[in-house]
Amino acid sequence: MNPQNENEINGNNSEAKSEVKASNEANNNASNESVEYSETAMATERRPVIKDEKTVSDEITDYVFSNRSNHKHKKKVKRYHHHGQEHEHQRIEEKKKSRKRFIKKLILAIVCSLLALVLIAIGSGFFMMINGENQLVSNEYTLTVPDFAETQGNGKFIYYNGHTYSMKENLINFLFLGIDKENINQQKETGTQGQADVIILAVVDTKSRKTTMLNIPRDTMTDVTVLTPDGLYVGTKNQQICLSYAYGNGKDQSCENTLHAVQRIFYNLPINTYFSLDLDGLEFVNDSVGGVDVISPQTIGEFVSGQSYHLMGKQAESFVRTRGDEAYANLQRNERQKIYIQSFMNTVISETKKDVFTPLHLFNATAPYSCTNLNPSKVTYLSKEAIMGGSMQFEINNIPVYFTVNNDSVENYILEKEFFEQFLTVFYDMVS
Repeated sequence: MNPQNENEINGNNSEAKSEVKASNEANNNASNESVEYSETAMATERRPVIKDEKTVSDEITDYVFSNRSNHKHKKKVKRYHHHGQEHEHQRIEEKKKSRKRFIKKLILAIVCSLLALVLIAIGSGFFMMINGENQLVSNEYTLTVPDFAETQGNGKFIYYNGHTYSMKENLINFLFLGIDKENINQQKETGTQGQADVIILAVVDTKSRKTTMLNIPRDTMTDVTVLTPDGLYVGTKNQQICLSYAYGNGKDQSCENTLHAVQRIFYNLPINTYFSLDLDGLEFVNDSVGGVDVISPQTIGEFVSGQSYHLMGKQAESFVRTRGDEAYANLQRNERQKIYIQSFMNTVISETKKDVFTPLHLFNATAPYSCTNLNPSKVTYLSKEAIMGGSMQFEINNIPVYFTVNNDSVENYILEKEFFEQFLTVFYDMVS
């Protein structure tokens, strides 16, 4: 073979081999790319493995182990159930906390409301005490004294028998009336509204803690205003003071008419408060405090002089109302009334120390038979004085009178100088 041809053949074989090799390499590359693409696609479609990080506590909680001979775990308890219990527990705890916060807010609101009410009550009570004091304690007056004495400052100072007297401050004047009639209903005839059998002016000295009760005999003569049952003014007549109640409506007008008659006796002294009681209701008042102990000063009716009695019911009424036919019978009855009132007041004080509601029982017992101008302000002030003022001394005196008989009618006349000196002792202090 020609060498030249041999070289051409060898060259052709080399080129063929090179082409085969290149073709094989190309196929191999294509195969590798296909494998890589398939693995990438599978990697994309396959879900990633999530590691569950557990603690020792989780392992114990989440797994239940079988018998040791069976080396397999039972089915796992799903974790979301465990977390659900935690959420439920937290929710219950939040409810409890929320409920506690609500209760605390509610209690706080109630306490604040009660505190506000207490402050309002204290403020109202303070206002009522001040208002009650202003109504009970009057410093406005214009006294008219007898010719043998002189006044200055409308009666604030009195010059008598070489001495100067100054009106006491903080005096409270009450008028108590015991009415002789079956009831206190309004009637239509002038002068038929009953009579004031018991007339007592109580003077309370809040500074010295002393109450002086001045008994005015029912037959004491004084100027009395005559009124119709409708309250119309008719005129003035000098007659027994007990008849002053007969004029008016048998209620507040009659009480005020008697109050004005008493003021005339006491030189126009201011008296701001009255309380009247139908004597038919005395037994109920008496029994509301458990009865009253007395010693009879004279023999009359069922009562024997010097004997002790525990008065109950009608017996109490009989003790204060019964009188004889003698001209001085009313003065004797006044003596029994003084004894009864003194014992009654002591009984009320004693029972109140045992039961603070005694005054309330007393008020309820008197309500159907009484008439008064006491109001909440006056009662509040009096309650304050009773609670904070300490013990109170009581003294009962008759005003000095002498009696005469005129056409079978008893008339009592005031002993002017003796009464005026009694007046100075009760209402004034000697300053020089």
